[in-house]
Amino acid sequence: MWIAFLLVAGAGLSTTIGSLLGLVVKKPGPRFMSFTLGFSAGILILTAFVELLGKAIQIEGVGFFWANVAFFWGWQVISS
Repeated sequence: MWIAFLLVAGAGLSTTIGSLLGLVVKKPGPRFMSFTLGFSAGILILTAFVELLGKAIQIEGVGFFWANVAFFWGWQVISS
């Protein structure tokens, strides 16, 4: 129960911190905007890939090891 509570509290605090940044920074510069937009896009992409990874592990014949190998190999190909 405590793990679930901490995860929910962490998600709520993250949303609160993000909204406070939007309220505090009145005139964001291009460097700040590119950092925040890149960070949020990276989190969304990571979430989508991790969701797909969980489903790939459950497919019969793929397994945990090969699904992770393919995941990290694809991540390396994308980032280079």
